[in-house]
Amino acid sequence: MVERGFTLIELCVALTVLAIVAAMAWGQYRGYWIRARQAETKIQLLALLHQVEQLNDPSLTTAYHTDHYRFYARRTEEGQVGLAIWLVQAEPQGSMVGTGGLGLDSRGYSCFTPAQDSPCVPLPRGSWN
Repeated sequence: MVERGFTLIELCVALTVLAIVAAMAWGQYRGYWIRARQAETKIQLLALLHQVEQLNDPSLTTAYHTDHYRFYARRTEEGQVGLAIWLVQAEPQGSMVGTGGLGLDSRGYSCFTPAQDSPCVPLPRGSWN
């Protein structure tokens, strides 16, 4: 009589290999998901900056939030030349906590604070990276 099927050891080895592959895939997926949300946030920052520049109301300070970020916009004055600068910032919240804050100003400067949840203030030569 010939027995067919898998032994308990064979099933355990197969499940272990499957678990290792799933763990590696989850890490890759999570990294992709974070980068996608940050790219979406950069687009929202640009749209918010465009909107507040169009309104150009010096008393305007605005804040709103999505599931992943809280956005802030305010107008500041550059002390040396008296130039009005709009500053928009994104602070991570919810599932994005711990991934870093983003900032952009009307001069085109941007910033990113990796692994810090506070929004950053862009400085000359700052970049998203």
